[in-house]
Amino acid sequence: MDELTIFWTQTAKRQSEHIFVYWNNRNKSKSYSKKLNFAIKERIELLKSHPEMGKKIILETQKKFLCGITATCTKLTNPKFLLLDFGITDKTPKSFLIF
Repeated sequence: MDELTIFWTQTAKRQSEHIFVYWNNRNKSKSYSKKLNFAIKERIELLKSHPEMGKKIILETQKKFLCGITATCTKLTNPKFLLLDFGITDKTPKSFLIF
C-alpha cells in the first residue's frame, strides 16, 4: 500500500494557528503550544499507521478523532486524508468560530 498522505485544508490551518495564538496569549508562553503541536504530530503519525481509527460521522467517508484537547475531522480518499476541521474540544472561545 502507498504511504498515506495527509493534506490540511486552509480552514484547518487557520483554526490551528488561532488555537496556538490563543494558548500563547493565555499562558504568556509557547511551551503549551509546543506540547500540543507535538501531540498533534503524534496523532497524525498514528492515523497514518492506522487509517481505520476514529469515529465515523456525517458521511461514511468522514471521521473524527481526538488529539490531546483538540478534535480533527478527516475525509478519507485512499491513500489520502484531508483534514477538514480543527478545534478545541473543551470550551471553544467565540473567536475560533469565525473563519
